[in-house]
Amino acid sequence: MNRARFGDLEVLCRMPAGEARPTPLLFVHGAYTAAWCWDENFLPWFAEQGYAAYAVSLSGHGASRGRAYLDSFSIADYVADVAEVADKLPAPPVLIGHSMGGMVIQKYLEKHTVPGAVLMSSVPPQGLLGSAFGLAFSKPHLLGDLNRIMGGGQPQMETLRDAMFHETIEIERLRRYYHLCQPESHRAIWDMSLFDLPSLSRTPRPPMLVLGAEHDVLIPPDQVRMTARSYGVSANILPDLGHGMMMETDWRIAAGLNAVPVTFAEFESLARELPLAFVPAGRDGEGRTRVAPVALLGLSEGENLCIDADGRWIGTTIPAFLRRYPFAYATADDGAPTLAVDAAWPGFNTVEGERLIADDGQPTEFLKQTLAFLERYERDTLRTRALCDRLVALDLLRGGEIRGELVGGRRLNATGFFMIDEQRLATLPDEAVLELHRSGLMAVIHAHRVSMGHVQTLAARLSA
Repeated sequence: MNRARFGDLEVLCRMPAGEARPTPLLFVHGAYTAAWCWDENFLPWFAEQGYAAYAVSLSGHGASRGRAYLDSFSIADYVADVAEVADKLPAPPVLIGHSMGGMVIQKYLEKHTVPGAVLMSSVPPQGLLGSAFGLAFSKPHLLGDLNRIMGGGQPQMETLRDAMFHETIEIERLRRYYHLCQPESHRAIWDMSLFDLPSLSRTPRPPMLVLGAEHDVLIPPDQVRMTARSYGVSANILPDLGHGMMMETDWRIAAGLNAVPVTFAEFESLARELPLAFVPAGRDGEGRTRVAPVALLGLSEGENLCIDADGRWIGTTIPAFLRRYPFAYATADDGAPTLAVDAAWPGFNTVEGERLIADDGQPTEFLKQTLAFLERYERDTLRTRALCDRLVALDLLRGGEIRGELVGGRRLNATGFFMIDEQRLATLPDEAVLELHRSGLMAVIHAHRVSMGHVQTLAARLSA
């Protein structure tokens, strides 16, 4: 940090050993953190690649000014911080923002020109509400703990792990991050929710890279894709990473899922064994509400009732979202399908099992079949998203709840998801009913209605 250069804003800097490339990089952190999060990996790595790499701690964060009056700072104040630092760099920087930092960059672009921008798990231009609603259903304890952090309260250390990491993280490193985290400005949070969202019509479109993480619970991939569509670019979803992607060092599949995304192609088979519902999935590029179907694997967060004591699946049908692991589907810049493999998965080895590449360098039949499966899954996902939009347009969803009492006095009270509105369905015009039949949505609706009876199946497993 050079206070003579940057005044009372903390700016961490890593310079290359030789002459720096002409365009510097400026990193902008997210909520609850500061410039330190970039100094773990990104700043030294980019310096090794020949870039002058800078990271600013926004006002009220880290060692920057205003810690005592954090709540007074707005997103506009954070934009001014970025402008203050950028103006003192030798050339206009490429801006890289994570989470809240991505929102700051979007607002910065309304009035400033940059050579390029990178949005990493960024708050979408439509705001935080979609993410908050999804989190309220999937991980309500996490949302509550994050609110306590914002208010200066002391969270659980597990909250940091669940919010930021997909990997198994050693306790000492987690404890160090825990002590570095801090409260966030209420004003800035409200700005990102309602009061100071980016004006897409006024925002220039510099070269932009939009990145997300497959296992991000705070800014899920659908929210990242919404951001990308808003700016007319493709989203890049990085497999096997969590929200804190710049600090992750390991990759392995998440455990303890209580719900998984499903496609409508699976509805009929899954409805025989699992409850199927709909959850909020943010908004589209025009601000319209979106939903996504899920299979419920448990009745509370972190509770998977579909795995027995030996780790085996209970039932005959495993959701495709789980069957695809350790593989993921991606699309290269030229549109060609790409297969991503989690090389840290314990079953991935060079000794036994199915080969991916034959001796002649060509893909094996197993690899061809795997890629075909992933391509079908991607097509099914896109079709499901479009049909979900139609359910919303027809106003066929209502808020749902699961209530009951188990053996031992434990009470169930699950809300935050959507179900088919039976009354609305019964009063649809004939032409809309015909559309539902021809599109396949009536079969989906029937499967959903049947599936909700399996809530009792899961409850019985709790009581056993």
